[in-house]
Amino acid sequence: MKKLLIVLFAVCVVSSLAFGQWTAQGSLTSATPGWPAAYGQGCAVDGAGKIWYTPYYNSDSVWVAEHHDTTAAGEDTTILAQYNNCRAIYVFNPDGSEASFSRIKILTVDGNSDTLWNSARGLRTDPNGDIVAGSWIAYYRINHLTGEGMQFLVPYPRENHQRDDWDGESVCAAAFDDEGNMFTCTVLPGFPLKAFDDVWDYIDDVVAAENHSAYSRTMEISGDGNDIYYCGFSAGYAYYRFHSDAGLDGDYTTRIDTLLPGGSVESVSWQPVTGYLWGGQTGTAGTLKAGCFYALDVTTDLLVDSIIVDTSITNLGVKPRGMGFSADGETAYLTYFNSWDNEAVYVFTKGPGGIWEHTNTMAVGYELKQNYPNPFNAATVIPFRIDKAADVKLTVYDMVGNEVRTLVDEKMDKGSYNIDFDATGLATGMYVYRLETNGLMFSKKMMFVK
Repeated sequence: MKKLLIVLFAVCVVSSLAFGQWTAQGSLTSATPGWPAAYGQGCAVDGAGKIWYTPYYNSDSVWVAEHHDTTAAGEDTTILAQYNNCRAIYVFNPDGSEASFSRIKILTVDGNSDTLWNSARGLRTDPNGDIVAGSWIAYYRINHLTGEGMQFLVPYPRENHQRDDWDGESVCAAAFDDEGNMFTCTVLPGFPLKAFDDVWDYIDDVVAAENHSAYSRTMEISGDGNDIYYCGFSAGYAYYRFHSDAGLDGDYTTRIDTLLPGGSVESVSWQPVTGYLWGGQTGTAGTLKAGCFYALDVTTDLLVDSIIVDTSITNLGVKPRGMGFSADGETAYLTYFNSWDNEAVYVFTKGPGGIWEHTNTMAVGYELKQNYPNPFNAATVIPFRIDKAADVKLTVYDMVGNEVRTLVDEKMDKGSYNIDFDATGLATGMYVYRLETNGLMFSKKMMFVK
């Protein structure tokens, strides 16, 4: 795989917050006797419309018959029959009742039966409507009609790995293109992003280890397989977009976009019908509220919708860890990690006339406008507006992220400004101008032609 790396500077403009007309419908599981413990770690909707949920910690138990084992000193010991705690995967019908095969605690694939002892690593729906569950270092594909195991994979085994060794690197929620190819990454940085075909045979490392530099819980990929949306929640951006013009036949590191500065996403999902990429925000960044979900239109790189969750939930310090949509995209199912006090799955529905009102500004009273003229020859004007006196920095970058001019770097009063930019001496091409003030950041592109 080619090692050439050309970084495209962040060009995403964050929209002002507007209520997206999503209405809370309560919890899917609150009326279910013995509903599963919280600390959610995965939520997905299968091909038949059932909602799948799994927690991170133990939530159920299995009966373990008396058996013999050998200690590290070589001594034979007897383990008495008892119930042992385990994880479980819960499957709900849209009305909140559990499916006939819920709760899944043991999965059998090719004659090997595995109890879900290990921490969950997310849920994802493949193009056939089946569910792929991450369990520590492994993935299981599960038949969405029967709850039976279908496939098993350890994508990051350590040397001399054998199935019963359970030795490998912890995985994130997987992603699928429309052809059924599966894309994977690890929680820890420093490992490559990989691709597997629809029967989980290895294809290639699609992003080299040196380009995986943050901690992650999830990722997504466009249906055509050309864009990987990597969510490194410690990276300082909501998404790194690795683009390949030829999908798996090309190089995903010839262009890398950084989207939504300050974003921190630990759950992500495509919305059916609209094609929006939704991410759950961990922590507060500018006007992005912790615990809430935001939709990105990947054709414009603008935020276009939001699910603003009640403070009775977000004040628990929860982290979004799962999201799924009904087939029509009108119902969203959310799950959270980090508290025993939240419900397992929250339900939101899109109300009639729910239109996101975006103004291309990051906060009320602040605005970075398009330069004029654009394209321009030598000279152009960059307008912006700030809501209160503050330190202001206006900088111009080329398309590989090099700073080429600092136009403003001083304290300015509240008001509207027009800043002249003379590009004499620069090469013809696209440039990015960025405004930073009051902890906010705005970026736009402009074209210089000679």
